[in-house]
Amino acid sequence: MREIKFRAWDNNEMLEVRSLEFVPSHKSFNGKPGYNINIHLGITQENLMQFTGLKDKDGKEIYEGDILERSDKQRDIVIFDGGSFCVKHDKGGMDFIAYNNYFEVIGNIWENPGLLKDGKEK
Repeated sequence: MREIKFRAWDNNEMLEVRSLEFVPSHKSFNGKPGYNINIHLGITQENLMQFTGLKDKDGKEIYEGDILERSDKQRDIVIFDGGSFCVKHDKGGMDFIAYNNYFEVIGNIWENPGLLKDGKEK
């Protein structure tokens, strides 16, 4: 079983999230009745990143929003899509994360957007 951890980007700083509170709401993030995540620092859902349970070739934890570089120098962004973690390729396309010893975490979309081809999140 993988460890459930989060981090969040707030005020130009990466923060460790120590707890989340789920509160009933009439509209959740997808617009349907359910639960919203209440983060007391006012961090938006877009700034909340979940640990994938994987580590890169150097043993560094891989989170959503991380920028990974492959041995062929292609860069990928880690995203959560349809119930699983995937990588969105710098050159287009998307795959499941596999062979984590093939990737190196070189930054993330918040602190290092310039590592991407156009300097923006895809």
